[in-house]
Amino acid sequence: MEDILVEKLETIKLKNEEAFIAFNETFKSSFAKKGTILEHPNSVCKYLYIEYP
Repeated sequence: MEDILVEKLETIKLKNEEAFIAFNETFKSSFAKKGTILEHPNSVCKYLYIEYP
């Protein structure tokens, strides 16, 4: 999954560096321990979660 995301981001960067910069400024990195509840049932998800190995 990570490789696909990196590949897509590199494609965006090559096509339009301004869009790439705006995209990167929009997202913030965060880490959670395994087993942490990221979203509670019946809640609206406001975040994009990506699992790293």
